Formats: sequence, C-alpha cells, structure tokens
Amino acid sequence: MPLSYPYKPRIGLMVLATLFFAVCAAVLGSKAATADHGVVLNGLVELSAGGARTFYWVLAGLSAAFVAAGLFSIAVGLFSQRSLQVSDSELSAPSYLWASAPIVVSISDISEIRLRTISGQRMLLVRHRGGALNIMEKMLPDRASFEAVHAAIAERAGQAGKLGGR
Repeated sequence: MPLSYPYKPRIGLMVLATLFFAVCAAVLGSKAATADHGVVLNGLVELSAGGARTFYWVLAGLSAAFVAAGLFSIAVGLFSQRSLQVSDSELSAPSYLWASAPIVVSISDISEIRLRTISGQRMLLVRHRGGALNIMEKMLPDRASFEAVHAAIAERAGQAGKLGGR
C-alpha cells in the first residue's frame, strides 16, 4: 500500500526560531549602534570601539539573514504542497528544504538505508544509484510518520534485495 505524507517545515518550530533571531538582530543592532567601548572575546581577542561596532553589526546581519530564511521556511510550510511518497516501486521526496521538484528513486536502486542521529535530529539516509537522499524526521508531521516511512522503505528495499544497512 502506498504511503504519502506532507514533507515540509513545521510551522510552530519555524515561528519560534524566526522570533528568536529577530530579537537577536534587534538587540545586536541596538548594541552596534550604541557601542562606545571595546570588547574582549573570551580573553583572547580584544576589539576597539570601532571593531566592536563592526562585530555587533556582523552578528546583527547574520541574525537578520536567519530571520529571512525563517520567513521563507514558514511560507514553504504554509503554502507548499510538498510530500514524501513511498510506493511499491518508488520513493519520491524533495531533495532538500527549498527544492521545488521532488527526486524520484526506484526502490530497486536503493543500496543502503541508515538511521542517523546528529545533534538530536533523526534522519534516514537512503543511498541509491544516483546519490543519496536524507529524509528528516522534523519535516514529517510526527514521529509515527517517520517510523512508518522508515519501515516502508526498509521493507520494500529488502524485498528488492537491496537493503544494505539499517
């Protein structure tokens, strides 16, 4: 039986992250605009007042860039119809967060399936003839959906005689 799940950023998490970086940008921008003395970083680097202003502006700019990325991710989460699908013969999923077109992998081309955890984030690495595809748990609706996708791919790839690892 084919599986299909929405595959897009979780809105609540993206809103919180975007708000956090918006506050960081505002605080750092204010600090940059009013810095009148130097800064010592970890006792290793000493910056003059001008260097401190530049440092704070750079951090404020990076925070603002994260806000822009967060807003874009929120828009993707709200308006995109992206999905992950597993049929008896194919796996179809966006190749990365902002990809508009999905990558389609034949189940018979899958050579390895590995569950990975990096910094507490679970993902399923699917190696196939054309490369690799990472399926992020946080992009699926919930943990149960991720487990169902993992089981479905493992079962189908196993039936095709191509399961290399789990």
